[in-house]
Amino acid sequence: MAIGIIGFFTYSAVKPSNKPVKTGTGVVYYYPKPNVYYDVATGQYVYFESETKTWKQTRNFNEEQKLSLGEKAIISKPSSPVWKNNADDRIIYSVNLYASRYDLKQKFYADSLNSLPKIAATPAKVIKPDEKIEEEKPKSGFRKFFEKIFKSGKDQQKES
Repeated sequence: MAIGIIGFFTYSAVKPSNKPVKTGTGVVYYYPKPNVYYDVATGQYVYFESETKTWKQTRNFNEEQKLSLGEKAIISKPSSPVWKNNADDRIIYSVNLYASRYDLKQKFYADSLNSLPKIAATPAKVIKPDEKIEEEKPKSGFRKFFEKIFKSGKDQQKES
């Protein structure tokens, strides 16, 4: 019985803990593009795994993963756990990092134009690059008079 008790305490002291490391105690970097948090104090990367639909923690990000993180935002007072406010973080920091004033202005103009009623388009005449564009000049009074007098028979049949 004594060996069993000693074995139990030894096993509980040595077994790996399933309890996640507490994150969000200091400064946290948030990478909105891949939706990853990096806790500076513990060196832990926290990310959402879509297959298991859970948040995972790791210290092992390879160089390729680190380079693909993109822009970071600094969260000085994160919630505990850091992913608690993830929906808000994604909206706030994505807009701050990836949208400039110019982008927002262009989006506003595009949305404004798209909200207008659509006008039926008339087919446009296709002009070849080597084809000259002939502009029709307004006809003067004399020219109209002479055209009426000297119209061919074909032109008169078209009008009737």
